[in-house]
Amino acid sequence: MHRFYAFHSFTHFHRNGMASACIFLSCKVEEQPRKLEHVIRAAQICTNPEQGSNLQKEVYNEKAQDLVFNENVLLQTLGFDVAIDHPHTHVVKTCHLVKDDDLG
Repeated sequence: MHRFYAFHSFTHFHRNGMASACIFLSCKVEEQPRKLEHVIRAAQICTNPEQGSNLQKEVYNEKAQDLVFNENVLLQTLGFDVAIDHPHTHVVKTCHLVKDDDLG
């Protein structure tokens, strides 16, 4: 989180949301992935212990979108390229062109 906040302001990205994104990402990096739901519920218990892990569907969906957005911003800040042009689409297009030429 220190490297992230060296580039971004605390006012733009709340520490609790970024902490959840860091935990979610670090679980993936350490090859111990956790479900998005588990991370959100654990964060909810830590931030609001009196409310527990009970979340309405709309609140849960909003938190899930925020966590995924924060994870993408975190990855981009740390230097990961998340907008990769996969070669699969080009291979499929080429196969379709070759197949069309064989028919003609």
